[in-house]
Amino acid sequence: MPDCHVLTLPADRTPGLYWLVAGVFERNFPYWTATDPTGNPLGETTPIAALKVPLPPPDDAPAQTLDATFQEPGGVTLRLLGYTLQGELAPGAAVQVRLFWQSDGPAQRAYTLFCT
Repeated sequence: MPDCHVLTLPADRTPGLYWLVAGVFERNFPYWTATDPTGNPLGETTPIAALKVPLPPPDDAPAQTLDATFQEPGGVTLRLLGYTLQGELAPGAAVQVRLFWQSDGPAQRAYTLFCT
C-alpha cells in the first residue's frame, strides 16, 4: 500500500541534518506505537532517513582550486576544495587566507583546521 507525500522545506530552513520520520495517528486519538521487527517499542515515530539541508553556496568561489582529502580515523572525510588570498604578499604584511572545505558528515571529535 504505497503512501506518497510531498514535503516542502521552508525557504528559511537552517542548514543542518534533519530526520525524516513516519508515524500513524487517528484524529482525536493518540499516536500508535511503532515497534521493531522483534516487537521492541520504538515510540510514536520511526526514523526513515537523515536529510541534509546544505549551506547556501558561498558568495565567492575559491580563486585557487585544490583537491586534497583528509580522513578522520574511522570517521568523516574532509576535502580541501580551494582557497583565496587577500592582501599583499610582502614581508611583514598580513594576508587573509580563506579555505573552502567539504565534509561527508559530522566529525566524531572537535578538530582545529589551520594553515601556516
